[in-house]
Amino acid sequence: MTKENKKIDIAVERINGETYLTFEVSPEIEKLWQGEGVEIRESESWPNLKFYYNETLREDYTYRHLLSNFNLRDDYGSKIIADGYFNIAFIRTVGGTGKIKLSNTFSYAVVSEGIRNTILFLKQYFAEYLKNFKVKGTLNIEL
Repeated sequence: MTKENKKIDIAVERINGETYLTFEVSPEIEKLWQGEGVEIRESESWPNLKFYYNETLREDYTYRHLLSNFNLRDDYGSKIIADGYFNIAFIRTVGGTGKIKLSNTFSYAVVSEGIRNTILFLKQYFAEYLKNFKVKGTLNIEL
């Protein structure tokens, strides 16, 4: 049996002074967030996006500690960057795709660090907790 790569694509782009984060999560990865005890909640800060919400995952010490190691947080529907932490809740979006307008103007250095840390976190999380996955990430910046 051939293993097929599943992807999470993340991009940030600034167009005419507006900055957007776009993402696409493979359906097979999206299915990992579904399950028993998972609710679907709508975001207040990210219009038209709904999320798989799992309080058990968010309260899990190991999960929170791993997030903290990479300066990340998982706080669905709030600011993408707050208090120096990059919010990765978008990876649990219902439908797996979306575009979030960033309300503040962040430098590419800040946003690229958040994406890099997200990719590193996901690689470690999938390797240690969700076997049989290989996660790769890229960041392309047009100047």
